[in-house]
Amino acid sequence: MNVRSLTLGVFLFASVSSADVPPPDTSGCTNKKAGDACQTDDKKAGGCKAATCSRVDATQTPPKAVEYACVTCDVAAKPAGGCQAMPMLSVLALVPVVRRRRRTDTSSS
Repeated sequence: MNVRSLTLGVFLFASVSSADVPPPDTSGCTNKKAGDACQTDDKKAGGCKAATCSRVDATQTPPKAVEYACVTCDVAAKPAGGCQAMPMLSVLALVPVVRRRRRTDTSSS
């Protein structure tokens, strides 16, 4: 009976320990911060965003879920930089055209 109880206890503890796996879509944001570009587990482009994840803390009796800050990859989150800077560059490219037009309008008066 004691051996059976000991074996059952070992298997239960092992199953709790192996349940501590990272949440989905966090591996694409390893060593990244919110706003960085990433790839989801499904290989879709997305952006890293701050989130709250949870894991099982097996050191507590009984084991409890513990929440912690993490960064996940989300398809809906737009990565900062990259193509988003293009509209600003377009505006800056128009500045000389507007200046030239303004000079032409004032010189014809």
